[in-house]
Amino acid sequence: MRPGIPEHRAPLAPSPERYPTRRDLLIQGGSTKVRLRTRPGGRVCNSGPMDQVPARNLAERRKAAMERLRSNNNLWLATASDGRGPHLIPVSYWWDGSWLTTATSEGSRTLKNVRTQPQVRAAIGSTGDVLMIDATATIVAVANVATEVAERYARASGNDPRSVPGFVYIQLVPGRIQVWKGVAEFTGRTVMRAGVWLDDPID
Repeated sequence: MRPGIPEHRAPLAPSPERYPTRRDLLIQGGSTKVRLRTRPGGRVCNSGPMDQVPARNLAERRKAAMERLRSNNNLWLATASDGRGPHLIPVSYWWDGSWLTTATSEGSRTLKNVRTQPQVRAAIGSTGDVLMIDATATIVAVANVATEVAERYARASGNDPRSVPGFVYIQLVPGRIQVWKGVAEFTGRTVMRAGVWLDDPID
């Protein structure tokens, strides 16, 4: 080789130990099987668990929904009205077993929407483990809310509308509740319909 001239080498072939070339390679990791699929050039990528988590039955999902409503205190609240389009905000709430109590300012877009369209939607959780609520919203003045409800909401949210001028309560009465954890639970996800907890699946 002449000085100053780089040496030309043939490209190295991918090592079969680094880049498996089988179309499907199963790796047993503890009790979880993972399927690796090859990309062009022999590289492999993790395509996730082979088997979906088994879907819970209706009773299990209904129990999970009740527990989540009770133990959680934050949700996303979506409202809308003609000419304004949808509006989404995060709020704190307190669940009394029948309805959810939250609060917002009197001049908020959420309150304006609820006055013209009381049908709202709320969500708790993540896209992979969600509780979806279709509810009817009612505006309650601070002076008209029950003392126990006001105190429970204050503890749950860390905010007491009774001591903050310009706030009102909104109470959400669920009509439909759906629960699912991944694609495997799309079927049978409705656990409440028309305000009644279900004993048998409807979807």
